[in-house]
Amino acid sequence: MKSDPWIAENSPLSPERLHAIGLITFRWNQCEFWLFQLFCKVSGIDQKDAWALVFDLGDIAICSRIKAILANRVFHADGVALILNALDAYDINRLNRNTIAHAWTAGQFDGEYVLARKSRKIDAIDPSTFKSDLASLRRVAHEIRLVETNLWVLCCVIEDNSISGPLTAPKRLLLPEALSKPPPQIHVKRKRLPQP
Repeated sequence: MKSDPWIAENSPLSPERLHAIGLITFRWNQCEFWLFQLFCKVSGIDQKDAWALVFDLGDIAICSRIKAILANRVFHADGVALILNALDAYDINRLNRNTIAHAWTAGQFDGEYVLARKSRKIDAIDPSTFKSDLASLRRVAHEIRLVETNLWVLCCVIEDNSISGPLTAPKRLLLPEALSKPPPQIHVKRKRLPQP
């Protein structure tokens, strides 16, 4: 990849880091596919009808619906815990993928551009940097792959009805570390005006 002049001309990032970012994007799309499949399995709705229900929803909304439907299913407690764990891991990976996919660059460190999260404040333009070295990007790609595999296995245990009893597989996922944490939001409680 390093000898390809097109790559050298078209990116300030190393080919290895670009490959990791591409893999994160590719694997994330697979995760979204398996999240949809999990929705179908948990709800018991066939794919065509399920797609009509969720095609325009984001993955947060789909996860919320899976959790709501899950409360009405007679799955074993092990299965419910594994599904909730997978959804938690999915959410952190979603944040990591979004942080990387929507990153700006913020100067260089050791000759490499540092990725940064753009500010969400109207009065602050400075982006906040996050770990974006090759090892961190590959870690995120690996963690997304673990969630993808876990969602697939959960779909399998629901389909073969193993979820009705105690489960030895899949294992609970360790929750990944977020690359960037948004600053805490300060909620100001407004005074209520007296009602007439």
